[in-house]
Amino acid sequence: MEKIIVKDMSCMSCVKTVQTVLAKNNIEAKINLMKNEVLVPDESKDLAFNLIKQAGYNPENA
Repeated sequence: MEKIIVKDMSCMSCVKTVQTVLAKNNIEAKINLMKNEVLVPDESKDLAFNLIKQAGYNPENA
């Protein structure tokens, strides 16, 4: 699993938004709101990073 940091993911609504946009693209993610982490499969990291950005967040590589 690859880690993406999303510092501006600050509430459960944010988590739901990120989870939904990734799920629509068949990316199964594990999200930890307390750590602002999104864990995605290695092969999906680039796509997940771009999808999170398109959803209005500012992802960072861990």
